[in-house]
Amino acid sequence: MPLLELSFASGEDTLSVRHFAVREEISTLFEVDILARSPLDEIDLEAIVNDGAGFGINSGVAYLTNANRVWTGICSHMELVQTESIGLSTYFIKIVPALWRTTLRRNSRIFQHMTIPDIVLKVLSEWQIEPELKLSSTYPEHEYRVQYGETDFAFISRMLEEAGITYFFTHEPPKTKLVLTDQPLVPDARPALPFVDNPNQEAEKEFVTKVKLTQKVKPGRFTIRDFDFRRNLDYQLFGEARAKTELAYEHYYYDPGAFWFEPGQGGDTPVADDKGIARTNDKEGTGRVIRELEGARRTRRVVAFTTNVLDLSPGILLSVTPHPRGDISGKKLLAVYSELEGAPGEEWTITGQAVYADAPYRPERRTVRPRIRGVQSAVVVGPPGEEIFVDEFGRVRVQFHWDREGKYDDNSSCWMRVSQNWAGAGYGFLSLPRVGQEVLVEFFEGDPDRPVVTGRVFSQTRQVLYKLPDNKTKSGWKTETYPGAGGFNELSFEDAKGREEIHIQAQKDYTELVKNNQSSNVLNNRTGSVTSNDSWTVGGSQSFSVGLNQSHTIGKAQSNNIGDSRTSSIGMTDAIHAGDVIMMNVGPAGVGFLYAKDQTIYYTNSVASITLTPDGLFINSKKNMTVKSEKAMKLSGKDVVIDGKPNVYFNKNGKLLRYLKRLAMIAAARELAESMPPGPERDALLNAANRLERNNQAVERARLAADAYNTEGAPEGWTRLENIDNPSTGFFAAVYQSDIDGSVVVAYRGTEPATTGDWFKANLPQGMGRGSPQHAQAAAVARDAQARYGQRRIHGAFARRRSRGDGCDGDGRQRDDVQCGGHPQQHLRTLWPRSQCRFGRLQLSQRRRNPHGLAGKQPHQRHDAGRRRHPIRHPGGSHEHRSWEYELHGFAGHESIGVAQVSLAGCVARQRRHERDGRCGSPFALHRWYRIPEDRGHGHDREDVAAMKDETAEISIPPVAEVFEDPALRRAAAAAEAGDVAQLRAIDVDLDTMAPGNVNLLMYYITAENDVAIRALLDAGANPNVLTPSGASPLMLSAIKPDSRFLALLLDKGGDPNLLDQAKEPILTRLVFHQQWDNILLLLDRGADINKTGPSGQTAAYLFGSLHQFDRVHALLERGADPNVKTSAGLDLRTFVTQRVAPDSPQASWQKKVAERIGI
Repeated sequence: MPLLELSFASGEDTLSVRHFAVREEISTLFEVDILARSPLDEIDLEAIVNDGAGFGINSGVAYLTNANRVWTGICSHMELVQTESIGLSTYFIKIVPALWRTTLRRNSRIFQHMTIPDIVLKVLSEWQIEPELKLSSTYPEHEYRVQYGETDFAFISRMLEEAGITYFFTHEPPKTKLVLTDQPLVPDARPALPFVDNPNQEAEKEFVTKVKLTQKVKPGRFTIRDFDFRRNLDYQLFGEARAKTELAYEHYYYDPGAFWFEPGQGGDTPVADDKGIARTNDKEGTGRVIRELEGARRTRRVVAFTTNVLDLSPGILLSVTPHPRGDISGKKLLAVYSELEGAPGEEWTITGQAVYADAPYRPERRTVRPRIRGVQSAVVVGPPGEEIFVDEFGRVRVQFHWDREGKYDDNSSCWMRVSQNWAGAGYGFLSLPRVGQEVLVEFFEGDPDRPVVTGRVFSQTRQVLYKLPDNKTKSGWKTETYPGAGGFNELSFEDAKGREEIHIQAQKDYTELVKNNQSSNVLNNRTGSVTSNDSWTVGGSQSFSVGLNQSHTIGKAQSNNIGDSRTSSIGMTDAIHAGDVIMMNVGPAGVGFLYAKDQTIYYTNSVASITLTPDGLFINSKKNMTVKSEKAMKLSGKDVVIDGKPNVYFNKNGKLLRYLKRLAMIAAARELAESMPPGPERDALLNAANRLERNNQAVERARLAADAYNTEGAPEGWTRLENIDNPSTGFFAAVYQSDIDGSVVVAYRGTEPATTGDWFKANLPQGMGRGSPQHAQAAAVARDAQARYGQRRIHGAFARRRSRGDGCDGDGRQRDDVQCGGHPQQHLRTLWPRSQCRFGRLQLSQRRRNPHGLAGKQPHQRHDAGRRRHPIRHPGGSHEHRSWEYELHGFAGHESIGVAQVSLAGCVARQRRHERDGRCGSPFALHRWYRIPEDRGHGHDREDVAAMKDETAEISIPPVAEVFEDPALRRAAAAAEAGDVAQLRAIDVDLDTMAPGNVNLLMYYITAENDVAIRALLDAGANPNVLTPSGASPLMLSAIKPDSRFLALLLDKGGDPNLLDQAKEPILTRLVFHQQWDNILLLLDRGADINKTGPSGQTAAYLFGSLHQFDRVHALLERGADPNVKTSAGLDLRTFVTQRVAPDSPQASWQKKVAERIGI
């Protein structure tokens, strides 16, 4: 007969068991409920409850394996149920494990740098519980774990569930043992139990009966998301676990800190890592997700059974055989729940549940994590003696008021981030809490493990900045000197009416940095005081404007050092009083000297001197002396003597004045024409202006072409820079610079039929279909001039007296690039197709001019396509000797590298498509022509002659009133110059209106380089992209200026970096012509399409390649230029990369780099 034993630590032994029920489950506290009787009705309950108690079973059946069981723990509950008259009393007794005591203590405390098993063991040790550990995994440390307002048991359960650790109890005598394990399926299974459907037949043997199989739907996927402030904000930090089935049932949640472990990889922040290296760990985080999925699916398939076996407690591995179902018979099962109930002399009931051992078993996360809602107060802490304790991220440590174990030092809590008013990448607002200050702390998702400082508050011990409520209108920011206090920096605001004030105090130094403009406006007085020295450094200009008086009082000496010039403008009197002498030195000693004393003033340098004495004025000069007046000059004296040896000149620059006057007349004529209605009179006026403009340019080229046959001197308005003479080839060129606009022109001589060398070196080779050395040398001279004289317009003017065979053979046969008539004396000079290929896409602009000595004996004819030829004669009936001039426009940093001329005698130049024979992809473009009179007495139109008579024109930017006739536009101009955007917007006028001459306000002020007016117009709505009828635009006008600030300003205000002109040419390729590299880079930075082309299909990279500027080609390729873009002629960048460049040229290495980059 079974023996039931009940024992108590108090020694009470009068109770006998009448009924019992035992309930056990994995990761759950077991319970033993007992009804017992005693002859005593006054058993001391106080002596039994909360003390040791035990219940044991000895079945007394030999065939049962492990028939003895014992449950030891404490008596948690005892109740007198009934007292009978016969003297027996019935008591109810509940026995629970010692671990149950942890359900009664609620605590709030912090654990740092510990693994979960270590945290659990520490708590259990406080209850003198020593569990048996069966852990196979390695567990990482956690930087910070908080038990907050929860019982020890809830905290332990929550930690074990997070780590995937189960617990159960073993009940072998003499006492119950707590077991912690992460592999409950590892132990060997007990011997298989037979299944019987009729227990009566097997009553004397171990058996299992009433087997039930249950299957439930469970989540098939778990996903956890986390955030790591040390990584990029868009870093996807998450872990996912999937089962083989039921994937649609996903549990997804955000759990800050789920991936945060120690020790992490890093150590790059030594202060933050002083206690441990905490980092997010994807592997550990994913492992946690897997454990949670396994816990959620642990009871997906459950086997329930009834048995007579006592030892089938949770944690036991068993099997049932044989069973009709194949998925039960012989399968290993893990017992997870059991219930044993019975009474002496009656049949006992033993039921249980088991799960399949082929799936991992983890505890389900059912213990609710505590949440902290709202804000908590805490005190900032740090090491002893430290006033500011932060890490590399501005994080601090705090002592919570509920933390009884903290010591108010750097070991309290963890590093926690501090909310700032503004936090950017290297910019924002930073104000760090200091040790001892009270802060407000909140928690991510309410999780006590994830605190963040969100505010700061004053207290009795940390008083406010200014006494309240006395200073309730005052606000500000006041710091404290570190270390040791004693000083402060302050920025405060007083808002009391009549006492408004901003106050700034710098405890030591005060530094300001303004990277652009700074403006200050004081409407009343300003007072400054500097106790020691005051020093200012102004990199540019400095100006002062004082409405009334200004005074300086200097106690001792004053010293001024001016590096360049000094200018003074005094409306009335300038008085300087020197007690003795006024002296002034200019330049090195002896070069310039001014001395004033008494009635003598003496000024001298190493060349000239001026002396004023009571006897008169004396001027002496060892070299030249110039007297110049912008207006009238008058010499008056008793006697005026001018003695010039050997010459005396008057109006030497008259020619220059006439040239400038003609430019002004052209502009005035075009402005007048814009105001006239369409008709013959308007057309006549425009034609006259156009002819005068072309004559202005062509006459100058003609004069230089003729002067090239001289070896020194230059035409009026020009300066000869140098001569290039190559006797071996007969080549001679002169380089001139304009006194007007600084442009440089290369003029070279043509061939001489009477010169044997010219015949053999030039005419004869050309007659045989070969190139002329003069052209190659002229191009080389132009490139050399470009390198030496800078980024200017380099023009080549070709002049000759007599020339044959330049375009055709003597018998009129056609050469590759020229179509000739049948006259035996046809002369054409132009560039060969290989020259086109060398210099890229070129243009020939056709001009007629006086040949200045060309063979007057040669007959000349004009040939118009589609019409019969007829001779052009002088009014007197003789042949009119004219020439055609062709200007070659390339894009090699200059617009002209040579000028060819042709004497037409039945010969006409026509466009050839050189791409057909592969020589070159760009045909010549022959366009507009005009004629220049052979002398001032023949061939002029009346307008031309009249325009040339006025010789006093000057070049300047005309006033607004002369350019804009509309009064509204004039008012807008005045507002723009004043920078008054509001007034500009109030004026009822279209700011983009074109004035006569196709100019609007924005273009006018870009030309004048008036930044204030430009900004005001753009802010008021002026369009930087508007095109004039001629195709110009404000944006293009700003782009061709060397100073990039104008282009940047227009781009900031809506300028289109991909703007097309009237010819559909993008602004980017236009700037290649002007060699504005900085502006090209600016356009690309603002979004210009680097591969955009015009009608010819040429990109910026292709054009630079045609100029052999491979350094810039390489730079564009690095920015994404496509070398494979084809022009309309089928060419691409490779055309120029494969051409020969002089080995000693700086571009040779760049050409090689470009070739390597594009795979040549």
